[in-house]
Amino acid sequence: MNSLKPDVSIIIPAYNEENTIYDIVSRTLNSISKISDLSFEIIIVDDGSTDRTFEVVRKLGVIVLRNKHNRGKGNALRRGFFAARGKIMVTLDADGSHFPEDLPSVLAPIINGEADMVIGSRFGNKNQIPTTPLNLAGNFLFNLMIHILTRRRISDTQSGFRAFKRSLLKVLKINSTGYDIESEVLIKSLMRKYSLKEVDIRSIQRLYGNEKIHPFRDGCKILLQIVKTYLKASKNL
Repeated sequence: MNSLKPDVSIIIPAYNEENTIYDIVSRTLNSISKISDLSFEIIIVDDGSTDRTFEVVRKLGVIVLRNKHNRGKGNALRRGFFAARGKIMVTLDADGSHFPEDLPSVLAPIINGEADMVIGSRFGNKNQIPTTPLNLAGNFLFNLMIHILTRRRISDTQSGFRAFKRSLLKVLKINSTGYDIESEVLIKSLMRKYSLKEVDIRSIQRLYGNEKIHPFRDGCKILLQIVKTYLKASKNL
């Protein structure tokens, strides 16, 4: 990894992911290294893990930030954003559901000047259902709500595998602390007319540990964030 400011910062929030974090980081390093002439850094934000996540990841030669207590995915990502130096930001989940091998596809539209933000959609393959029926229904509801408010049809508004230009962060001023961060970033980007593109990614249900998202509590928070972000963004335009 380059000691100067890198082209890409890959930020991976992790909470009790000792079973998957080594594999995800190793595959991420392998995947991003194959893109020629692209400097990068990988930032792991250990969000107060109580297992061996920190012990595993600090031996991997990447940047590791550690929260003393679990503060939520949004807080973890925002800490990663603050520390990141890259011109392009990438977010990737640590639970093994994303394929780091899809990094070139997610980065390509930004590198080629085709988009300001890229969302990796888990639903491009209709034969693949990478989540539970309950989460699938929730994602459909969030997609529909965002479509109604912004008139933009996005197939996977809650995907955590994304890339976007660093310059967006200063303008968007992200405040979310939990899983609603994906909705806040997306709505603010759409409202400010940033160019957005979706690319198909592979995805599977997590193989180890428990789901961190609480369907009802976090679902309600995401819905509230969608409406709140839209109303606030509308006033500021």
